Amino acid sequence: MRRFLVAQLLLCLLVILGLSGPSLADTVNIDWSNRAWLAQVSVTTYQAQDTFEFQNTPSGGIYELDLTSYTTCTLGDGPTYGANSYTPGGAAVAYFAGEACAEGDKVVILTT
Repeated sequence: MRRFLVAQLLLCLLVILGLSGPSLADTVNIDWSNRAWLAQVSVTTYQAQDTFEFQNTPSGGIYELDLTSYTTCTLGDGPTYGANSYTPGGAAVAYFAGEACAEGDKVVILTT
């Protein structure tokens, strides 16, 4: 009986941990030296209204987060930056709105 209760407790704990999952907002450090094609980042846990943070961006210029050709996600206006673009220099946050990103979707970062 004790073994059964321990197994049930462990199962409940695994379910709770599985539901909480990893942090939804991850920080991605990018090598910005390739200015034509900067990065392609896999989306694993992002849902609508989640944030996706990019750090170590160079100052000057405008960079795009281009989701339209690569995912079913839409990128909405964030608290600081407009849809599909932000001004780099320090941390920048992209904000997903509309449909949730599916696991395996790609976020493609291009310069303008």
